[in-house]
Amino acid sequence: MKNTFVVKTSLFTLILALIAIGTFAFNAVMNKNGAKVKKPEFGNQTWHYTGGSNPADFNKPQNWELGTSPVTCDAIQEVPCQLSNVTATDRDELQTLLADYPEQAIFEIAVGRSAP
Repeated sequence: MKNTFVVKTSLFTLILALIAIGTFAFNAVMNKNGAKVKKPEFGNQTWHYTGGSNPADFNKPQNWELGTSPVTCDAIQEVPCQLSNVTATDRDELQTLLADYPEQAIFEIAVGRSAP
């Protein structure tokens, strides 16, 4: 009787361990394939947005100017205000940075929002 109890307990523990390992493996695979947000490297450059309110224009470097925004970055409208502490020193480097943030995704790295 005692031997049967030990066998059943051991099998139950083994099954729980396999379920736990399977869960961790499943989560690792699912998170590996998920979209990851690439954060920009920190630098000392600031760019402010000068384009219109069309989201397709948010990640075009010609719509950004070097320097801080001349307006406050607390408007309600859906327009990015500025990118702070980035390494991009010219429009080519800015294009590389912005390429990772299509349209509305720019708000993941933009500081505040402003009126167009």
